[in-house]
Amino acid sequence: MPPRAILRASMVLLMCGWAVAEVHTTSPWAHSAETKESPSAAVPGRSNRLDVRNSTLDRVAQRKVTPGTSQAGNQTLRSATTTAVTVDAARLRDAGIRVLKGTHLILLTDVPVSAAVRELPRVFDAACPLWADYFKIDRQRYDHWRVTGCLMQDRSRFQHVGLLDQDGPKFLHGYAENGMLWWNEQPTAYYRRHLILHEGVHSFMQSMLGGSGAVWYREGMAELLATHRWDGKKLEVGRFPESRREVPMLGRIKLVQDAAGEGRALSVKQVMSIVPRDFEKNEAYAWCWALTAFLDGHPAYRQRFRGLSANVRKPDFTARLVAAYRDDWRELNDEWRFYAANLEHGYDFNRTVIRFTHAPPLPRDGKQVTIRADRGWQNTGTMLIAGVTYEISASGRYQVARQPRVWWSEPGGVSIRYYHGRPLGMLLATVYDDRHDDAADRSDTPFDPVPVGLRTEITPKHTGTLMLRINDSAGELDDNAGTLRITIRPAKPRRASE
Repeated sequence: MPPRAILRASMVLLMCGWAVAEVHTTSPWAHSAETKESPSAAVPGRSNRLDVRNSTLDRVAQRKVTPGTSQAGNQTLRSATTTAVTVDAARLRDAGIRVLKGTHLILLTDVPVSAAVRELPRVFDAACPLWADYFKIDRQRYDHWRVTGCLMQDRSRFQHVGLLDQDGPKFLHGYAENGMLWWNEQPTAYYRRHLILHEGVHSFMQSMLGGSGAVWYREGMAELLATHRWDGKKLEVGRFPESRREVPMLGRIKLVQDAAGEGRALSVKQVMSIVPRDFEKNEAYAWCWALTAFLDGHPAYRQRFRGLSANVRKPDFTARLVAAYRDDWRELNDEWRFYAANLEHGYDFNRTVIRFTHAPPLPRDGKQVTIRADRGWQNTGTMLIAGVTYEISASGRYQVARQPRVWWSEPGGVSIRYYHGRPLGMLLATVYDDRHDDAADRSDTPFDPVPVGLRTEITPKHTGTLMLRINDSAGELDDNAGTLRITIRPAKPRRASE
């Protein structure tokens, strides 16, 4: 029997949350790789010898691998740090545990072997170079890196052969420690793969980077680089889910949508303050994923965010991140608040970028601007003054969908489909308060829309920049086309009798 110390080695507890019912465009930050079929090891017989080894590449931590033994008929499991465990192959076979062998993952499982289970080591192997590319890890550093994982349908079988300690840490769905990974079986093939990749990211970061940063970053990155598309040959990781059907049971987007709809959206500061005990609920995973996806997906923030992986061993990791965004911290927080309130499948980061510039007051005779139908909030370059009434009118014909046929709209919108309670394509306005300085502590959206349609009058409660957009999902802007012509002028004074 292997020592129970296998579950007590010095690694941070990494628990993976449960999925709920959920989760549109290929993300600019997605990575992909083609895979080749690799043979899986059959269940070893008593005369077989299969040495299952995990290499140590954690050079930063300068850990030393404890020599292990390899005996005929035994499985020698070497973790990525110091633990070597020998398990008799006959005991594995008698317990109904099979061995599926890949380059970077040795998978021990009692789940009935189907095509979806058999391919798991190939999926893991395909993910490793993509993770390495993301973190800029040279191939020679991870080429011989290997972990051993247990995919469990009946945990007692693994406890019986000593691969899971009855007195060890409790986990709902996944756990990683010392190059050993454990997963409970999941009801969908997608979420099974997602969970395996999630724990794999934890182990990869710990081994290759020597740490994994603050808890929000650690769990957010595991979620980010486990969100994937797999067609049996090609794997993409770090992609934004296009639809619920693509990621059955993942649930991250729905959790954020539900929280925002109930007025419980978190600010950036609140997400960065999440602590380990918060992960007893799935919502913490959803918010950490949402923040890492935002910082990694937004073209203005992506490069700095990726560079911060060099600081994962620093105790002031989050403070360093905030410092990296010092010059546009307020804008980042305001864009986050819009993103969190409007998160959708296939969220289009490029089309929803907001241009923050101070604008001059509206000229006395007004002005005209052009608004694109395929963009989010657009800066009109016009300052509106609090307490002053303005008239906004619009004209134009533009496309708001192309399937199953082209849908045309005018500024009043199309009433055959509604989004957020208003007609699709309706012109909306907001007055952005670009003088506030408390964005980091606020979770409400700074872009409360006012319906404009063909014409309306607005009297701002605060001075700010007028921004306009049409009413549409942030995940469905790519099939829009055309422009609107907008006229902005001071409203005519009303007569006393009116």
